[in-house]
Amino acid sequence: MVRWIVALMIWGIGVFGVAASDIENRIRTQCFHCHGSEKLCVDTDDILWWEHAVARMVLYEDGLLRPEEVATMAAWLSQKEHRRLWCQ
Repeated sequence: MVRWIVALMIWGIGVFGVAASDIENRIRTQCFHCHGSEKLCVDTDDILWWEHAVARMVLYEDGLLRPEEVATMAAWLSQKEHRRLWCQ
């Protein structure tokens, strides 16, 4: 059972590209150096909306994310409980 859980965790990090703590850290260091939390507090769980928003930010700043990380970041941001870190 433990092997299965470890394998699932490794698979999840591989599929999603980064762990949740990495995403939170990247938001603090990469998103907040250009704007405040108001951009993260948009009240939508629409993953396509977040994909467009994240992709647009990548266009503004080269190297912000690798192209394959855009969907991962958008999926994370589309979950209201994740955005609550910055939105009251």
